[in-house]
Amino acid sequence: MSESVTQQQAPTDFVLNEFLVYSHRHTKPIDITTSIATFEIYENIEKPYLTGNVIMRDDMRFYDGVKINGTEKCEITLSQPSLDAVPTTLEFTISYVKGTIKVSDQVEMLDLRIIETTAFNNMLNQFSRTYQGSPETIIKNICKDNIGQEVSLPEIKSAQTAIKVCVPYMNAYQACNWILSRMSTPEGLPYFLFKTIKSDKIQLKSLE
Repeated sequence: MSESVTQQQAPTDFVLNEFLVYSHRHTKPIDITTSIATFEIYENIEKPYLTGNVIMRDDMRFYDGVKINGTEKCEITLSQPSLDAVPTTLEFTISYVKGTIKVSDQVEMLDLRIIETTAFNNMLNQFSRTYQGSPETIIKNICKDNIGQEVSLPEIKSAQTAIKVCVPYMNAYQACNWILSRMSTPEGLPYFLFKTIKSDKIQLKSLE
């Protein structure tokens, strides 16, 4: 009988199945799964996107061949260690190379920083637009209209009445943080907009 996993307790509860890199210099993705030495994903309650670190062994001239410029896409597939687990695919962009260390004549270690692709696209798109409704509805519409992201709304509604705002040439996450600063629960507690590995949706939840 397969073991059902319903909750992760440690990073080792996830298994890295595949790590593909897409570069405009290559027509096919580059599979670096077996070259990954260390892979970390960070969830931050104050960020509506994931970030990560990757340390890889480069014995195939990956660094020289790709010539990383900060636009390379990464398709990462993770799964839980159970027979009935459904794999999760995440999309990241390599933001920069933090460093390289030569370990032999033909091998070096690369330290890469990655950011979720939605966050990369968000930084490229600024807009001015008027929104009206409850603060949580405005945040949901901003994310859907400008970065194509769904938002999981909070169970506890904000204490604020419907408002009308004109976003003054911001990107989606800047606009959402602006609205968040105006939100609170009836008890006066703040809200947070964040992302988790386990859901495709951005989470909008109160501290309560």
